[in-house]
Amino acid sequence: MRIYRFLLGALLLSLFVATRGESAESASDSSFNPENVLLSHFSLPRPGPWHWVSTTTKEGHILLEVIFAAGDAQNENSRVSIYFNHIKPDADIGTPGATAKRWKSWFEKAQMTMPLSKPKPMGTNKVCFVEMTGTFKGPGVSGKAPYLRPDFTLFGAHIEDAEGNILVRMVGPTKLVEKNKAAFNKMIKQTLEAK
Repeated sequence: MRIYRFLLGALLLSLFVATRGESAESASDSSFNPENVLLSHFSLPRPGPWHWVSTTTKEGHILLEVIFAAGDAQNENSRVSIYFNHIKPDADIGTPGATAKRWKSWFEKAQMTMPLSKPKPMGTNKVCFVEMTGTFKGPGVSGKAPYLRPDFTLFGAHIEDAEGNILVRMVGPTKLVEKNKAAFNKMIKQTLEAK
């Protein structure tokens, strides 16, 4: 009787591991393209031309990061990347001013085409917008020289929330950012006004 129980347990465990492997594989598959970005209690509707790149649980202040892209996913200079970050509540990096300052540090001689706006009420939340253009070098990577990308724009939104702020930024060639700005704004508005 014990051997039957052992064999049954081994069979169930192998089925569980196989199922877990399949679900993890589907999440990293290029065909995986969720319709909504779920961050905390926010559900951000994905605009049609944007495609999922990755979803990562982070360490430190960021609880979750989701990345989408629009344009040519294989060519950095022909696509925009859209990053969604859920920040831990009360994290010191989570204030609008700190966010704008950090984003500006990723540029060489950034021009603030739209300075950090005052918080605007949307639904039950407040959101600040900021836009900057220049030569983008990206977040610092230890031991590596930055790859400079001229005429890049970052357009971002900082959503204040008691359960952890949401930072959404779109980065890419200025023309592509301009082309996707209406979809970005519509997504933020739909999300916050639906709450």
